[in-house]
Amino acid sequence: MNHTSRVSLLLGLLFAAVSAAARAQSAPSASAAAAQSAPTETSEAWSAKPVGGYRLVLFDANPDGPMQVDLTISEVDGKLTANFWPVGDNDGHAMSAVVKGNELVLNADTPRGPLEVRIGHHGPKLMGAWQLGLGMKGKLEGNKLEGNAKS
Repeated sequence: MNHTSRVSLLLGLLFAAVSAAARAQSAPSASAAAAQSAPTETSEAWSAKPVGGYRLVLFDANPDGPMQVDLTISEVDGKLTANFWPVGDNDGHAMSAVVKGNELVLNADTPRGPLEVRIGHHGPKLMGAWQLGLGMKGKLEGNKLEGNAKS
């Protein structure tokens, strides 16, 4: 199996788990309501190139509790890229990354639909929201990592 096929398969499995969790919830959660708008009003501006490692916790992402993700932002040929690595997985998933004002916005196409992650920050403390497809969403929190995350 080539690398592209393996990454597509892993993204499908990751987001299938997220989808199952969303279907298992009988009522919208408070974090899903909070995810409808990322907290840009209270966020600090990102640097144009926020390269480094981050640890995220995605709420409402799977039935067993919050999902921890190591995120590495890199610059390749003048463009930001992101590696989204769920803790415990064998591989990371490539995402596009762009700074839009006070938000770091990550995007990827997945078998379950587009994934968008919007991250604001106050110093090393992160907050924001994620959305997969049209109906799955939640909030996120995290911190900037000292040293290196997986890349």
